[in-house]
Amino acid sequence: MSNVRFLAGYRRDTVVARTLAAAAADAVRDGEQLACAEQRLATDGLVLRVRPALLAALWRGLLRTDLNRRLGGDSVLYKAPR
Repeated sequence: MSNVRFLAGYRRDTVVARTLAAAAADAVRDGEQLACAEQRLATDGLVLRVRPALLAALWRGLLRTDLNRRLGGDSVLYKAPR
């Protein structure tokens, strides 16, 4: 439940635009760990710019992971079926 409360902070478009969350979700490779996706997508080296987009994509159901485990860099990401 703590993962859901945490991800809820990324539910508003004013925090992360829908288009940015969608672009981040599209760039994720199925089975990729969150930390690996952050590093790969942070072309300018600033992971802190990428993380909110990935977390917003999780909240919006564009990506999925096992929320029964503590959300962290080792969380495995999958694209949600559309």
